[in-house]
Amino acid sequence: MELKEILKNIEVKNYKNGKTVDFGKLLKKADSGKTKAIYDAIQTIEFNGLVDDTPDDEMAQRILSYWKKLEKMKRYHFMRIFIGDAYARGSGVPADIGKAISWYKKAAKGGTPFGNECIGMVYFNGTGGIPVNYEKAYKYFTKDKCKKSFCTKYSLGEMYRKGLYVEKDKLKAWDFYSSIVTDTHFPGYELDDYYWRACYRLGQLNLDNAFELIGTAKRIYDSRGYNAVSTDITKEELELKWKTVKQTGKSYLKKQDRRMGSKQVCYIADFLPDLTKGKIYEVLDEDEDTYSVVDDENTGAYKYGRHCFKEV
Repeated sequence: MELKEILKNIEVKNYKNGKTVDFGKLLKKADSGKTKAIYDAIQTIEFNGLVDDTPDDEMAQRILSYWKKLEKMKRYHFMRIFIGDAYARGSGVPADIGKAISWYKKAAKGGTPFGNECIGMVYFNGTGGIPVNYEKAYKYFTKDKCKKSFCTKYSLGEMYRKGLYVEKDKLKAWDFYSSIVTDTHFPGYELDDYYWRACYRLGQLNLDNAFELIGTAKRIYDSRGYNAVSTDITKEELELKWKTVKQTGKSYLKKQDRRMGSKQVCYIADFLPDLTKGKIYEVLDEDEDTYSVVDDENTGAYKYGRHCFKEV
């Protein structure tokens, strides 16, 4: 977006309190090199949605120049990630995935491990013409011994779920998805697209909690008001899975309740040596003709005819 258009037609709000700001004055302070003004200018531009992610966009170019000024300061080394993202997207500069990777590496060397994860995502997704390479993706995802971001955890979960470079391992996939869903320490966790996607994947792997997990994924997706066609889970797939879960969820949970011993029966016969007449047993499973119970030997569950028991 051009500065002249903004100054003429747009009321720019302060990103902290929502009050109108003198945008031209703020940019002049930022252009003079004052650190706080630079940071405030970046936040204000992004808060007001003044950036078009194109190489020729004036605001995108301005933000990129601000990031490059800040990244030279030790406390702002993480800005190198944003610079890399700008080159990857072509925001304020022609898209150049090679330069993006270079900035991500610079970020990692400067103490921001997420830089290596960003490189991993480039190879995982095949960004900017780079061929998909799961071996390299895994290498960069696991290069640093630190807490991983949601995008890296989800991608590693996908690799183990599908057997991409690594051997298929549903338990490891489960662990990575779970580490996202249980990481609710910051207020905006549901705003991260990888959160609802992890809920969906867990719902596929765990039928016991499918109703809750896929329901959460559906609720978050619907609240966004957009079609997440750029993700690996389409709107159509999510809708179909939710419909199936709603239809089967209640009957499945009832069956699980029976297996967990919610039904009790009393043994009324007297010809089975491993059962005691008049004793109450929990039903672990049942079908039309039998109950599955743990007998007096307590060595496992065995099936016995339903006619030998009465419900209690």
